[in-house]
Amino acid sequence: MKAYCRSCNKYLNYCDCQDKTSEQKELGIKQQKELSKGASNLGTFDNTVKAEWLPDGRDMKLLESVSFTDKSGKTWVAPAGSIINGANIPRFFWRVIGSPFVGRYRRSTVIHDVYCQTRSETCKLTHAMFDEAMEADGVDEVKRSTMNNAVVTFGPKW
Repeated sequence: MKAYCRSCNKYLNYCDCQDKTSEQKELGIKQQKELSKGASNLGTFDNTVKAEWLPDGRDMKLLESVSFTDKSGKTWVAPAGSIINGANIPRFFWRVIGSPFVGRYRRSTVIHDVYCQTRSETCKLTHAMFDEAMEADGVDEVKRSTMNNAVVTFGPKW
């Protein structure tokens, strides 16, 4: 059973909200134990996204760095000050999968955006990281596959 925080919509074991009920805390501890058994199979994030909307109403600026360490141990960093907008999820898919900053894939989208802009890794590696990061954040397999296929097929290539 997967339980999510009612406040931040993260898995309870990743939630750092102060307003957890004792039931939520207990369930989060139980999940932590269950997930730690298979933790080596998932990547990990080091932080939540802290950003501010810019005046254009579309772009956001990261206030703090966010990083994801993938299954192989590679760390992908979205540095503070990065400008992100989720544009790498093709807009016509938003009706099916949701907009870039809504849902469990938010952190994945932020890091993916940065690497699509900097192109410091290949697009193949960047899109694979996006899929791994969504898995680590608990995005269900169908949505993850749909989003990843959309990005690979219609997203940026370099």
